[in-house]
Parts: sequence; C-alpha cells; structure tokens
Amino acid sequence: MGYPEYILLAFYVISLANTLRRHGQRLKMTWITIAIQFTIPALLIWGGFFSSFGVPQVIYTMMWALVTGYVIIEREKKLDAVHDFYSTVVVIALMMGLYWWGGFFA
Repeated sequence: MGYPEYILLAFYVISLANTLRRHGQRLKMTWITIAIQFTIPALLIWGGFFSSFGVPQVIYTMMWALVTGYVIIEREKKLDAVHDFYSTVVVIALMMGLYWWGGFFA
C-alpha cells in the first residue's frame, strides 16, 4: 500500500468518527461535501484504481456521477436525513470492498 491508500483509509476513519459524533443530527450539504466528491476520485486515480477499467470501475463511476449530481443540486440545503452511524459503516464497508475488487489495495 502506498500514500493514496493510507490517505483514503484515514479519510474514511475521520468520516466515520465524525458521523459517530453527529449521530442523529440533521445533515447539511456544505462546500466541503462538494470538495470531497472530487478528492476521493483523485486519490483513486493516483492509486491506480482506474488503470484497468472493469466492472468495479463502472459501478464506482456511475455511483460517483449520481452522488455528485445530487450533492451539487442539494448544496447549502438542510435535508430531512440525519447522520446515521450504522448506515455509514455499511456504506464504507461496501466501498472498501469495491475498491479491493477493483485492485486499489493491490
């Protein structure tokens, strides 16, 4: 593992800790949310996730496009959703599995 992998893992640990700290509070999209949407793909490119384009990369690209579009449309709005630690754990586990399948941690 190199720097991109360690940075991505550190980001997810910080994200998980932040979600645990704010569990139950309302979500609000801010500029940092939009910045993160472009930081993670940059780390994946740097780490070689897109060196071969297979099923995991297609799944990630489609999910990234949908989530980024939603974040940009809903920016600076208070949402009805709340921070949920348990769903965040599931999402991070699924993303780590997708990255592993795509060869990011190889």
